[in-house]
Amino acid sequence: MLDVFQKERALEASVLGTIIADNDLLNDYTLQAEYFELEVHKTLYKTFEKLKASNTPINVATILAGNMSGLIAANELMFISNSANAKHFEKHIQLLFERYQRKQTAQILRQAIEDEQPIHEIVKSLQDIETNKASDYHSITQLLSNVLEKPFQQQNKAASLKTGLETFDMVTGGLRNELIILAARPSMGKTAVALNLMRYLTQKNSNVVPVFFSLEMSAESITDRLIATCGRYDSRKLDNPHSYFTDDEKARWTQTLDAVNKINLETFDSAAQTISDIRRKTRQMARKHVGKQIVIFVDYLQIIRAENRSMSEYERLNEISKELKELAKSYGPVICLSQLNRGNESRNDKRPSMSDLKGSGNIEADADIVACLYREDYYEQNPENWNNELEISIQKNRNGAVGTVTMHFDRTTQTIFEK
Repeated sequence: MLDVFQKERALEASVLGTIIADNDLLNDYTLQAEYFELEVHKTLYKTFEKLKASNTPINVATILAGNMSGLIAANELMFISNSANAKHFEKHIQLLFERYQRKQTAQILRQAIEDEQPIHEIVKSLQDIETNKASDYHSITQLLSNVLEKPFQQQNKAASLKTGLETFDMVTGGLRNELIILAARPSMGKTAVALNLMRYLTQKNSNVVPVFFSLEMSAESITDRLIATCGRYDSRKLDNPHSYFTDDEKARWTQTLDAVNKINLETFDSAAQTISDIRRKTRQMARKHVGKQIVIFVDYLQIIRAENRSMSEYERLNEISKELKELAKSYGPVICLSQLNRGNESRNDKRPSMSDLKGSGNIEADADIVACLYREDYYEQNPENWNNELEISIQKNRNGAVGTVTMHFDRTTQTIFEK
């Protein structure tokens, strides 16, 4: 019995402690004091709500200051504060709600038997529990009911985001709330493809806000590459545009910056980001851009820092790919760049395959779309023989077709466009 109590105490303390560490979570999730079993935790959550209503930060000092009744012992509050676990917060609040749901269900059924309630009233009471908070359970009857009229009504929301690259959209079906892996050898053009997809996507969809996590390049470098792409500038000239630009290029400068500004890019460029950092910052962007569609770009998977430094490389990448998948389900398409190993280098045909993904088979399993990039010019030393083509080989597509899309690639401006 004591073990059960300790487990319940630890679960509730983890949720409450994480809210103390990140007050914004109160805005993101619908919790109620009744979800907590322990009275001291119910009291503490009600204190959170009071502090939030008065725009007072929620921390140990403000909680103790408002603890007029003395119900919250200082040692319990310190235990709760030290129990913060951002990584498992969503899982823990789901466990909290499921426990509350089971308790409420049992209570409703007991009361129904005692009062001899009709079936329709019992069903209504049980449905009220289900709608009290979003759950991950869906009955097939309800799902079919939701789409019953779809063929006969104009749909206001597109099933997927079209990038504006027609051939790419034709094969992929557009972008959904899925994990999309863009994989290639170093310097093959991963970042260029990601930035061009971003540019085309925002031109096609005015409600899209791209959030770019750049773990390798600075925000300034990303901006320069977008300027080169949008303005068709030779990227090498951006080191000293005053000296290198022609009069025509200088005349287009303001117009180009306006085009880049319209992309509405949000960038985070810390090199030492964990998947928890990426999740937290994405949540902040979703709050900032309410009503907009977030599309997440990560450059690149293999250098996302481990949450736990004792993890092996294999375990780290498995954990990261699963978390990116969850991020896509919660917020929007995740386009994650990934390195390939050297497997393709030893083959006569150097076009990569999914088996060349670097580090973990789970990346392939978790991804909804895997696209491998290939440029023949990458292996050709003589520029006179370059064909300026970039192949996007879609080798896995959980909800669509597979196939290869060939784009024109302008190496100097890092621009791709359909042939």
